[in-house]
Amino acid sequence: MKGITILFLVGVALDLLMGSAHAQDTARKFCGEPGHVPCDGCRCVDDILEVVFPNGDDLSSSVFQFEQFSPDTVVPVVILVDTKSDRLQGLSYGVTHDASHLTLVRGSVTTLGTDLDDLVEAEDFKVEHEVNGGFFAAVALTGIPTHIFAVRRNTICRASYRIAADPGSEGAKIEFTESLSFNPDSPRVNIDLTISGVSSRPKVLVDGLIKKHVDGAPIVPEPFLRCDSNDDRKMNIGDAVWILNELFYNGPPSACEEAADCNGDGAVQISDAIFCLSYQFSGGPAPPPPFPECGPDGGGALECKHPLSCSQ
Repeated sequence: MKGITILFLVGVALDLLMGSAHAQDTARKFCGEPGHVPCDGCRCVDDILEVVFPNGDDLSSSVFQFEQFSPDTVVPVVILVDTKSDRLQGLSYGVTHDASHLTLVRGSVTTLGTDLDDLVEAEDFKVEHEVNGGFFAAVALTGIPTHIFAVRRNTICRASYRIAADPGSEGAKIEFTESLSFNPDSPRVNIDLTISGVSSRPKVLVDGLIKKHVDGAPIVPEPFLRCDSNDDRKMNIGDAVWILNELFYNGPPSACEEAADCNGDGAVQISDAIFCLSYQFSGGPAPPPPFPECGPDGGGALECKHPLSCSQ
């Protein structure tokens, strides 16, 4: 009976294909923090706005590092929304930068080549403006029939920055802001997500950082939670779904391979999904440490490539 239960749950898991989860080391708390309380009628949500630096098709890094400063180096960035809600219909945000080290390349702000560009239709509202201090953008999917953002990491804008002065190892930030407006008489653009018609604010924002790489900088083991394959800082059926999705449905990879190794045998395979389900529903053994609390990377062959929710 126990085996039948596990197989049933695996079948259920395979049908619940999930969107991606992602966290970065430049993440900061936003909604609910002092000074950033929700507006009237707003709510805090798990959807995340991110600044990332593309490396081919890889959109995993919020930090761009260079070995040697070269004046006027141009660095492309991508703005994306890690969509967790299933009814995201619109958003607005501003992006500013460290003007002492960076300049925004004029005319570089665009939605061309992004997921948003494929989603927007003629009757929808979309705008992006370069202004003094950065740029802002907004979109409202108002067309009929209703269309929404897919539950995944959606690219929504691209831009480029020129490194005008050496930011050194401390780096220069590209960060989300609510300080920008079209002109001095216009209202400032809020960081806002419209979900099922309700204004919402992301709990977390991920800014970008451009800095010089320092040789010999100490590598701090990345804390993670065993069997938290989708990096939401908890272990549940969603983690088994994530593993099966990655292995058999070309789903997004786990940010931390060690976290997806539920049974701690040094590999990520179907046995980890079964182990996860067995522990939760059939009295199976608990995952090995770090569990049930976050702990450091054990230094094995598997990697934690990106800073995780355990670091926040």
